[in-house]
Amino acid sequence: FQGLCIVAISYALTPLFFAFTLITRLMRRERRRVLVILSPRIGDMVCVTPVLREIKKRYPAWHITALAAAPADAVTRHNPHLDRHIVYDSGRQLFSALRLFFVLLPMTHDVSFTFFPGMLSNSLPLWLGVPLRITTTTTEASATLRLLFPLNNRRLTYRKKENAPAHHLKLLQFIGIEHPDDKREMFVTPEITRRAEEKMRAHGLLDERLYVGLGVGCGKDFRKWPEERFAQLADWVVASYPADILFVGGMEDDESIRRIINFLPPGRRERAFNLAGAFSVEELPVLFKRVALFSAVSTGPLFIADAVGCKTAVIGTDCAYDQSPQTDTVIVQAPGAPVYVHIMYPPERMDAHFEPAQQITVAMMQEAFAAQLKKIRV
Repeated sequence: FQGLCIVAISYALTPLFFAFTLITRLMRRERRRVLVILSPRIGDMVCVTPVLREIKKRYPAWHITALAAAPADAVTRHNPHLDRHIVYDSGRQLFSALRLFFVLLPMTHDVSFTFFPGMLSNSLPLWLGVPLRITTTTTEASATLRLLFPLNNRRLTYRKKENAPAHHLKLLQFIGIEHPDDKREMFVTPEITRRAEEKMRAHGLLDERLYVGLGVGCGKDFRKWPEERFAQLADWVVASYPADILFVGGMEDDESIRRIINFLPPGRRERAFNLAGAFSVEELPVLFKRVALFSAVSTGPLFIADAVGCKTAVIGTDCAYDQSPQTDTVIVQAPGAPVYVHIMYPPERMDAHFEPAQQITVAMMQEAFAAQLKKIRV
């Protein structure tokens, strides 16, 4: 219903919105304003950070406003390339679009970027009278969403199995930026660092210890790896290396982590730490700088760890094409298992998408861990 209302408003008031764009075009100013509409998913937000840096590097005088949704807003909250950071409710698209319209209209933006198609992100730039409206389109979008694509005057179609972060950077060609740097970034303040370090000390994490992190959460159940395999992998790490295990996740992962730790032999449980809900998204970069290796399915914490230089090992195949860590990673894939694409392409069958994660064995992950830990001469 919200989507249909947004489409109806967009088309019914099109003459008014285009009048706004003409007014904006007539406003001659040296400092242009850019509106960047971001994804509510943490991993996607990390992968878009190069775009923010490259715009500011090429046009340092331009004013950049980012629209971000919780909990992923923490990824860009302290980004120095942004001039304004606004948080919206991604679950209430119509309400958020109307609220943001009145908040942003006086700012008269010149350029907008939509990286992930959505009802709000593909309608709001026109409502605001943004003259240059740059967006990603997909052939898999709903019929309602496809009605909004023509309202953007610069469009680039995302192809299945295309690398999503590379696609984001291609959108910069519409403002004259060629060959951008794709390095992802995370920024923290001294206060966040102090707070995270206090939490590490409170949990008994010591500077001289070697830590291996495991992310149990998966965001979507079809990517979930079995708890008993996490336990077997953790037990092997503790038995084979002078390393302790940090189980990282949100409060919703607490019970799962507790069960996994209880699977461990009594003498090794003391070397496993349950950090479910202990660190906020903005504190995770500080924690991951102390972690030698982090492993999970394709989730937000995996991309945060990668952005701060932590070695990673990905459980499953859905990182192979569209979006993957870039620093020092091993993507573990079962031989012959189909590779599924999730970025901007909804799963056709949840049960089919569940199969690849199930085919990743503990032995396969042990091999990946051994290769990564060998690099730091453990």
